[in-house]
Amino acid sequence: MEQTKSGRAEPHYYSYRLKHKLDKLRFAPATVVEAPSGYGKTTAIRDFLQNSLPQGTPVYWFTAMDEKPSAGFRRLCREIEKIDSYAGERLVKIGLPNIGTIGEATEALRSAQCKHETYLVIDNFQFLQDAPCPPLFFLRLLEHGGQGLHVIIVTQMLKRDTLAIVASHGVLHITATDMRLSAGDISRYYALANVKITPEDAQDVERYTEGWIIAIYLQLSAFLETGTFSDKPGILALMDHLVWNKLTEAQQIFLLHLSPFEIVSVQQACSLIGCDTLPEYALDALRSPFIRYDPAERQYEVHSILIRTPDSKAR
Repeated sequence: MEQTKSGRAEPHYYSYRLKHKLDKLRFAPATVVEAPSGYGKTTAIRDFLQNSLPQGTPVYWFTAMDEKPSAGFRRLCREIEKIDSYAGERLVKIGLPNIGTIGEATEALRSAQCKHETYLVIDNFQFLQDAPCPPLFFLRLLEHGGQGLHVIIVTQMLKRDTLAIVASHGVLHITATDMRLSAGDISRYYALANVKITPEDAQDVERYTEGWIIAIYLQLSAFLETGTFSDKPGILALMDHLVWNKLTEAQQIFLLHLSPFEIVSVQQACSLIGCDTLPEYALDALRSPFIRYDPAERQYEVHSILIRTPDSKAR
């Protein structure tokens, strides 16, 4: 049986190939999950950690954002501080590493203590690799000193020098190839949504989407609504046709206000549209499967694909 997970909005499906790679994650001190936007990287790691770890296993999740490098680095250090207070405090005091402080920063990482199984997820790492931080720090992050610590880096495409570090140090590397769905996978995924398609249809969807999960999901949405697959070329055109055009004008304007941000708090969303509480039309727009709500932080994480859709519309 394939591993699947039924969420509220849509079923989550993982192929044999990806499941096999994910199973290795618990035995790897460091893992890099690298694929373009829309491949389900964050969802796959989140589902795996929720469903496959012993109850109570500590998981610390850091999401990088488009912010000042020093601010992002400080937030990351605060997560490390939860694992090893001494190492984290040292890194906070050092600040964003430069040529003069990289040695001290890497030593702090190497000295980190973690005896029990613990996971540190660094999501949206692509924002950090653009920071003026020497590649040596990234290497030491992968070669951390925590005996029970598993570092998982989730990122869009890595730069050549960063990718060379991954390739030369035996890090578990999950790529877009591992995350693509074959025609057989597509048939099984659609069956979870009670949609039965012919092998020929599955091959057509695979050929059209190249196994890209977000495009496969959008084709499923089209089929559920119309009984046929969309012939709209390109993922943004599909998003326009199947998601954006179905919103009311008020909802479109609301999401345009959110589009500059990948993460926005409830209070910030209210401020952006000048209200004390979010109106019902805004709450309905936020129930999109491309927007995830974190109740602990009371903030919304907007998928970059959805952010790009109104951007392209505005242009």
